[in-house]
Amino acid sequence: RRHDLPAVLDPDPRRQRRIRRMSIAARDENLAVRLREIGLFGGLSDEVLAHLAASLTVSTPPAGTVVFREGDDALNLFLIVSGTARVEQDGRTLGTMGAGEFFGEGCLAGQTQRMSTAITVTDCNLIRIEKSLMLRLLPVWMYGGDPLAPS
Repeated sequence: RRHDLPAVLDPDPRRQRRIRRMSIAARDENLAVRLREIGLFGGLSDEVLAHLAASLTVSTPPAGTVVFREGDDALNLFLIVSGTARVEQDGRTLGTMGAGEFFGEGCLAGQTQRMSTAITVTDCNLIRIEKSLMLRLLPVWMYGGDPLAPS
């Protein structure tokens, strides 16, 4: 079981919750800053970036981790913050991606199942972006819409 060190050091449950909220807010703020550095997100407002950062999942899989397999449900795409990943089909490499690049974007084109397998080549920092969130962001890039508006 993973322990939150500040919460372990402070036995007061109210302060533990406050420390956790502060930790999450700091993570989201740092992530928003990192997202702004990525060209795809650079033009988004601070408000949209903050909302986006709070909605994303960040993971740090080591080299050799299968991120998804051919046939898995295609519900999200992945942005590589650092490291390298490989996409393959039937054991044949289709492409290798690095920092700032995406994989798994077939879900946005209507794929319901993965048509390939994605594997980390090096230790990576990945951001998982849900398909539904990405579809809400597309109008922002294309037409200047508001992704925070109800869909």
